[in-house]
Amino acid sequence: MEIMEKEKELNPFLSQIKQISKEKKINQVELAEKSKISINTIRGWFSKNLIPDVISGVKIANVLGESVEFLVTGIAQEISGLSQEEKALIEKFRKLKKENQNSIVDIINNLSIIS
Repeated sequence: MEIMEKEKELNPFLSQIKQISKEKKINQVELAEKSKISINTIRGWFSKNLIPDVISGVKIANVLGESVEFLVTGIAQEISGLSQEEKALIEKFRKLKKENQNSIVDIINNLSIIS
């Protein structure tokens, strides 16, 4: 009889990093390279279920295009005065890879010039 080992539950911060990285198709090696944090450090956080230090948390948040608050709480910052449609667009934008976010910003900037 085979016994299945239950996957350990990650702390909320690491869960958010894992989920967002998966959505943006960024693996741990790419995350390490883009954040300039060693891959061994990142792997250590996940294997030991550790919360990164503040500076590393900010670097990771920047690479993922999220706020540190969102990575810690899983709750997006509320932006008052926006319609539901605008909030939905922001959420979709945040889930894009950085290169795609840059392309969207370029498109919007070009539309602004035309208008």
